[in-house]
Amino acid sequence: MRSSISLIALGAAFLVAPPGHAKPLSAIDWLSQSIEAPEPAPETAESEAAGRLPATVSIQPLGAPKPETPGLVAAADLGLPGDLWSGATAEDAAARLANVEAGLPPNARDLLRRVLISRQAAPLQGDDADVLTAARVDVFLKMGALNEAQLLLGARAPEAPELFRRWLDIALLTGSETDACRDMADRPEVSPTYPARIFCLARNGNWLGAALTLGAAESRGLLSDAEDALLARFLDPELFDRVPPAPRRPTPLVFRLYEASGERLSTLPLPVAFAHADLDPILGWKTRIEASERLARAGVIGPGELFAVYGEETAAASGGVWERIAAVAALTEALDRRRATPVDYHNAFRAMAAAGLGPVFAAAFRELPDDPGPDAAVRRSLLTMAAMQGRTRLPQAYLDPASREDAFLAALAAGDPAAAPGQTLLARAISTGFQRKTFDGVLASLDSDGRKGEALLVALGWINDAAQGDADRLAEALSYLRHLGLEDTARRIALDLIVAGRPT
Repeated sequence: MRSSISLIALGAAFLVAPPGHAKPLSAIDWLSQSIEAPEPAPETAESEAAGRLPATVSIQPLGAPKPETPGLVAAADLGLPGDLWSGATAEDAAARLANVEAGLPPNARDLLRRVLISRQAAPLQGDDADVLTAARVDVFLKMGALNEAQLLLGARAPEAPELFRRWLDIALLTGSETDACRDMADRPEVSPTYPARIFCLARNGNWLGAALTLGAAESRGLLSDAEDALLARFLDPELFDRVPPAPRRPTPLVFRLYEASGERLSTLPLPVAFAHADLDPILGWKTRIEASERLARAGVIGPGELFAVYGEETAAASGGVWERIAAVAALTEALDRRRATPVDYHNAFRAMAAAGLGPVFAAAFRELPDDPGPDAAVRRSLLTMAAMQGRTRLPQAYLDPASREDAFLAALAAGDPAAAPGQTLLARAISTGFQRKTFDGVLASLDSDGRKGEALLVALGWINDAAQGDADRLAEALSYLRHLGLEDTARRIALDLIVAGRPT
């Protein structure tokens, strides 16, 4: 299928620079291929002959390495070593970051976030700093943490094409694509693909230029039928009513093209970063609630932002999300009237925990009742909330004197899990991790080579394995965190792992 816009292609062809050959620039499969790689210069007979000659050797002093990688906060202010990357190449560090999982337990996720935003001593001399920056941004994109990703890219649109395309995708997901398109127009060094060029011309108000560019691309056979149909409907929804089936993994650019064409895609089956697009006030309340819950569950927004959306209206139905909203509203109202009971906390926490939002709720309601009352389920909920808050001393009234699990949890909260023997494989692995003074294998090898950041990422991967039920290497991971001076972080992560499996 080719649209009638192609009739103007001959008149537009001279307006459009020939494209280069796009190449993947990220391991994230949903990033827009919105920027084209520079086309390699053709090899001439002279250059081919020169390639057969011995290379000319030149000698010059190496330049001084950059003192720090870009970051938002000094490493020491975040409780981190400042030399996480100094023994690695940027490429090796980036490869490790590409394998980081986004679904870490809350305090492990917080540690990863600190690593990503911290200013660190630069990697080994001679590496491209953009490689490591792009890798760090990509982890934030996988986590759905678009604000941090954008801050890491800088206050202005980056000049490097591989960073600019991430900047543009963030803008597309947060509704600020018009400004990003203006930035693209002001940067001749950034060569957009035809779909990005057409979209941005239209967003900048140059609809005729967008139509001419589409025609030129069609005449040269540079668009697939699906791209052609989608762009044609984007430019003129009334003239072109055919919309191709949505891809399983749309890019932010494709997502916005469908939306602008009147066929908005659901973000629920898409990566969590797309949930930001559902925070737009013009969308329905339930849509914004679901998006806010996804982002809160991922640790991207705080409980205050989530509960602000909860409080916009009154739940008019029952079950599911409405039960959560009603329970939180009932507790908030009872607290305002100073009539909150332990049962109110229990009901709200149980509703939130059933949706994976227990840690979010616990972070919001830090002041818990002194007396849990006679109900064992209520007491258990309050104990779990206190542990989720990372307290170093759990209220004695919340502990069941006959429960070995409660005794271990209290000992772990105090930082001495060996004081109460663990009854499960997970608990025993945690105890071992807090008693070990050494570590071996890959962690020891990386650490001895000065590649602390890579070792830390490996340890976080093992912590994630433990959260999924495989605690074989958890002791080594916790031991390594303690070796780096992250004792309290290790304690909090261990608490996360224990309380994740507790009934509510």
